Amino acid sequence: MIYIWIFVLSGLLALFILPLTVKISERLNIFSKPQRGAAKGKPCLGGIAIYGAFIGGCILFHFLIPGYSRKFTGLIVSSGFMLLLGLVDDAKDLRPFEKIIGELIAVGLLMLFGIFTKISFLPVWANLIITFVWVLFISNAFNLLDIVDGLTSGLVIIISLTLLIISLVNKDVLSAVVLTALIGAHMGFLRYNYPPAKLYMGDTGSLFSGFLLAAVAINISYAPLERPIALITPVLAMSLPLYDTFF
Repeated sequence: MIYIWIFVLSGLLALFILPLTVKISERLNIFSKPQRGAAKGKPCLGGIAIYGAFIGGCILFHFLIPGYSRKFTGLIVSSGFMLLLGLVDDAKDLRPFEKIIGELIAVGLLMLFGIFTKISFLPVWANLIITFVWVLFISNAFNLLDIVDGLTSGLVIIISLTLLIISLVNKDVLSAVVLTALIGAHMGFLRYNYPPAKLYMGDTGSLFSGFLLAAVAINISYAPLERPIALITPVLAMSLPLYDTFF
């Protein structure tokens, strides 16, 4: 029931905040690049609503089940930093070098809270390098994928559901809560992003969502699975954005 309440609250909060983000985008004159034949682009700060709805779901969980979790805090802090980076990029169009530096800081924050790959047969330094490459690649894969109405949010929901099933089987409450809140937030966002879209999530939402999924994917324990399957499970879950980016 807790997961259901988190999902419902996140979805409702997204629907409530989204109209406000449209007004904010128009007030700050932050729009996507206009499509062929259009006078101007669409408002593209939907990521703010996604993040607000996600945080609302997480707060509900802590209200129902109080307690401190170092990793939970790490996910919130590091993904929040990534959200701010995307917001600045939407407003000022950062250069690639500046964007990468910001993303490296976000991944560094994530690892400071103990979230990084823990492949048993590799040394710590190798796991840290893999974490940097994995999170940076997945974050930017979702950023590049955000070019079609409803596509990125739809993929976030599908991938989150896949990881949610694994986390529930493994009784990983932290990952399950985060994924449930993210699904609810994107379900609400689809109301405005479904073709024809009225609002885009922008770099604000795509970088945040990709970063969070990449982080949760390496936080989930795959111990019940055989080693070869456990190693490729996150890759399989992210197969479409990975393929798209390589292509």
